[in-house]
Amino acid sequence: MTERMEEAVEAALAALDPRGRTFRVEARGYRWEPLQALRPDGPPLKPSDFMASVTHDLAGRRMNLAWRRRFIEPLTATIDYAEIVAGDGGYITGPDVALGPVPARPMTSDRVAAVRKQQWMLHPPLLVGDALTRRAAGEAGALRQLADETLDGAAHAVVEIAAVPRPMRLFLDRATWYPTRLVTQEHDHPRGDVEVAVRYAIWRDHGGLPVAADVELSLDGTVIHAEIRSLAEAMTEVAPDLFALPESHPHDPELALRGLVNAQWMHRALAMGAPISLDPGTVAVQEITPEVVTLGGGIHHSMAVHAEGGLIVLDPPQHEARSRAVIDALAERWPGVPITHLVLTHHHHDHSGGLRAYAAVGAELVVAEGDRRFVERVLSSPHMIQPDSLSAADVTPRITTVGDGALTLGGGAVSVHRITSPHCAEDLVVYLTGPKLLFNADLFNPGLVPDEAAAPPYWLIYSKDLRRQIEALDLDIGWLVGAHGSLDGRPYQSLIDFTERHGGL
Repeated sequence: MTERMEEAVEAALAALDPRGRTFRVEARGYRWEPLQALRPDGPPLKPSDFMASVTHDLAGRRMNLAWRRRFIEPLTATIDYAEIVAGDGGYITGPDVALGPVPARPMTSDRVAAVRKQQWMLHPPLLVGDALTRRAAGEAGALRQLADETLDGAAHAVVEIAAVPRPMRLFLDRATWYPTRLVTQEHDHPRGDVEVAVRYAIWRDHGGLPVAADVELSLDGTVIHAEIRSLAEAMTEVAPDLFALPESHPHDPELALRGLVNAQWMHRALAMGAPISLDPGTVAVQEITPEVVTLGGGIHHSMAVHAEGGLIVLDPPQHEARSRAVIDALAERWPGVPITHLVLTHHHHDHSGGLRAYAAVGAELVVAEGDRRFVERVLSSPHMIQPDSLSAADVTPRITTVGDGALTLGGGAVSVHRITSPHCAEDLVVYLTGPKLLFNADLFNPGLVPDEAAAPPYWLIYSKDLRRQIEALDLDIGWLVGAHGSLDGRPYQSLIDFTERHGGL
């Protein structure tokens, strides 16, 4: 169909248009994270719930999102902050994560873009109003009508709205002319091109302003955000400082594009209470021995072991850019030495996001037996929105699984053991024979929590379970290093002291 739309569809879009109005919505809801589940295909983790008071002024491209977010698992905390967006600038009024919180600060352009995009998807009137504005300004293809489709037995008109990285399809129920669904695609680091969809239900009219009272956002078919709106009102007056930015960064179009492409990746990190920067960051190399180094950056670390045949890397956290930075740092330290193996400790997205970069350089992937299907999906998933190094590599990835017996690598320098955990049904821990060192991810974070600080409840559960399981392995452990925490690790006694200080096993 052409960009000319039938009159009934035009009228439905005009009825949704909130331009010239400021409105406020009160909501409460939950977040879920499928790639923090006990198993890759298991029920998703519920990391947080929230209350939000959201005020929008579309004509001024302004919004104020006042949050109270309660982290449930694995972090436990309640935080209050607001996200303010005005034009291309933004500001965060206080610490917005639980792990490594930072004070009030201007938003970067990727965060501004991601915040605005999610709000427009959760509130179709905002999306429609912006598209109508762009069409009026002469943007070709801002809006066009597609062929009708049937959803849940009902005929729907389908409107395509130009968006980055993929167009958004908005489905309007021909019986009510309210939107019931929106579908688009974004980029996910381990899984590539993923569908992002929003379901809308229970539309109510608030002084001529239509608002959906029941909204769910899903990622590849799994609900990750749900909210119920308890109040919506059109506002005639707002506080003069509601949309004020104490300071702001200059607009960076390249960063803004990154935020649009990876919007849900950013929101998922916020919902977990632990930031995952989209930047590669600086790689801090901490020598444990001349042949063993920790590679730190942000709150996620990898480890590399120079052993017989080449390098064995432990954990590929965050994403492709971070893994490429680590690979480059290893090439600088050990020129010409190949990476022969990459050990994935577990499937969670903040630890598996950089996996494909190691497959691209020919490393054999060592994974827990129960993670094999997940890893195969990661390796075969299309990455058309944001092509990575594996997309262009002429390699056939190799996978080795670890079951009940230990896997020995590097001529006996390294042994990999599969354990179970309340954090993840299958976890790999890695023992280095020479320095008598054990590497783990998430189960005990040496040096991350000060001795005098209260132990996060779930971390205590994980640490006690880790101690029981590695004692059963009967390894001669003198030192611990984690994928989080101090780069140089801590003595094994620190795990014993931590668990005994909080009631023992």
